[in-house]
Amino acid sequence: MVIGYDVSRRLAFGVSFLTWVPHLCTLKVSCLKALNLLRVLSHTSWGADRATLLRLYHVVIRSKLDYGCEVYSSATDARLRVLDPVHHAGVRLATGAFRSSPIPSLLVDANEPPLDLRRQSLMVRCWHRLHRLPDTLPCLAVSSDIMSQYYLLHSCAPWPFGFRVRKAMEEMGIDDFQICPVRVPRVAPWLLPEVFPCTCFTDKKEFLPPPVARSLFLEHAFTHRESLPVYTDGSKSDAGVGFGVALCNFNSSHPLVLAILDWLVLLGRRGRKVTFCWVPAHVGVDGNERADALAKAVVSNSRPPARHHPVPEVDLRPYIDATVRSCWQDRWDTIGANKLRDIRQRLGLWSYSGLSRRWETALVRLRIGHTLLTHGFLMERAHPPYCDDCLVPLTVRHLIVECPSLGDLRRRHLSEYRKGDGSYSLFQVLGEEACCVGGNTLSYVEEAGLLHKL
Repeated sequence: MVIGYDVSRRLAFGVSFLTWVPHLCTLKVSCLKALNLLRVLSHTSWGADRATLLRLYHVVIRSKLDYGCEVYSSATDARLRVLDPVHHAGVRLATGAFRSSPIPSLLVDANEPPLDLRRQSLMVRCWHRLHRLPDTLPCLAVSSDIMSQYYLLHSCAPWPFGFRVRKAMEEMGIDDFQICPVRVPRVAPWLLPEVFPCTCFTDKKEFLPPPVARSLFLEHAFTHRESLPVYTDGSKSDAGVGFGVALCNFNSSHPLVLAILDWLVLLGRRGRKVTFCWVPAHVGVDGNERADALAKAVVSNSRPPARHHPVPEVDLRPYIDATVRSCWQDRWDTIGANKLRDIRQRLGLWSYSGLSRRWETALVRLRIGHTLLTHGFLMERAHPPYCDDCLVPLTVRHLIVECPSLGDLRRRHLSEYRKGDGSYSLFQVLGEEACCVGGNTLSYVEEAGLLHKL
């Protein structure tokens, strides 16, 4: 069979041939068209709230950027950066941030990781999913290192998926765990024995004093006096962690759940009935205290935990997310002068619930430090503004905590955020407590007439 070769097509693409440039350009154009939906719904006065807009961005636009990124990430970093403006524009529209806002601050406020870190996270997840079927061709292909010497000698050649994942895992410090293979349940779901969970506690543990919780459990345990009690517990440390699973989900593919269900089937065929009871911890129940002591003894063992035990792929996802977040935090810590870092040192999700779209937009601009009043001159190519009363450059810090002309309003609304030296803490003034619905900062901004100028 002879395959035709379009020479003119190759000449048209030029250096972009087989470099993912056509695909990346097409993907960018498609995402930019989808951004028009956000532009319609993100008006700063009557638009949808930021939570809805961010969710819409995830579904309509970010899903396109994620699709196939494990494959097209073999392109060079310079070519992949063509997608970054799409990500930044979507987050900016959803949050209402000003156009001059620094990109790191924009992403931190929205709790959206950079695209390169997200691609690495998805690549590692894909790597673990492939290893659930270790004997399949895709897993064998990505795990092969036959061409390792070639790619080490030819650094300009695009690395295949397996090499790129290993490099990403090494850079982020992700351990290469052995993955539990997927197996088909031995028993059909309709043949599984009934699971009997006890619901003796109607209130949460924090609402029950320890003596009351202990008495309730001992009273309930008396109803199972003819049974053989088996206490289990878990413990957590830097070396390891224990966890629980839900046995009522018969469609689970978790290998540990399937193993427990197999035991339930075996015990059921032998005429045994297994009942699961929740035991309140650290209230003086003898069996639970001994199980807890054994779990802590194992975790606190001086020897490091064995790495050869297979780990379910789904259990590694929080570990991957935490590692990627740690890498993102390191980037945020190394940023130099940044207005948002003065009030936001650690990554996290800020609450904007209950606020109107106008207040959401004003608040994110105040926190990032770029507003229409202070940085609108960049879009108009004019001179930087100055405070009419103080004749100093106009900044968010000056408006909120420094300008003497607003001192009376500041003392009336923000006195509780005043420090010992008489100055005001911008960290507290723009924090969650002061910026909630009916908060002091919102009252101060509104009475100062700044809301519609931001």
